[in-house]
Amino acid sequence: QWSEWPRLHIAWRPPLPASLLLAHIPPAYRDGASLYNTWLHVAPDPDQALELWQQMKQIAGEVIMQHGATISHHHAVGSDHKPWMMQERGAGQVQMLQAAKQIFDPHGIMNPGKLIPDS
Repeated sequence: QWSEWPRLHIAWRPPLPASLLLAHIPPAYRDGASLYNTWLHVAPDPDQALELWQQMKQIAGEVIMQHGATISHHHAVGSDHKPWMMQERGAGQVQMLQAAKQIFDPHGIMNPGKLIPDS
């Protein structure tokens, strides 16, 4: 919701020194908007870059959930957002997805463990 946007934007502030946060709002709607953020941080090696990305992803997910925002918007959830799937969608929707997966993929061979939390 638009009323949460200023608090959400402030909560996004990068927790790491020498980080830069860029933000823009591409799709805006009557009841709210998508806030797209890009964190920039120079890491000396690929392993450190991945570790920093994982830290930022965790922080971003927590901030999104704390402010009642959606982690998925129109891009769906995907494996990067799986830790927040239950909180984002609720038990009923997750159970529905689990039931559909059981019907259409009873042997669990299509993207196992990618989206739906274990039952």
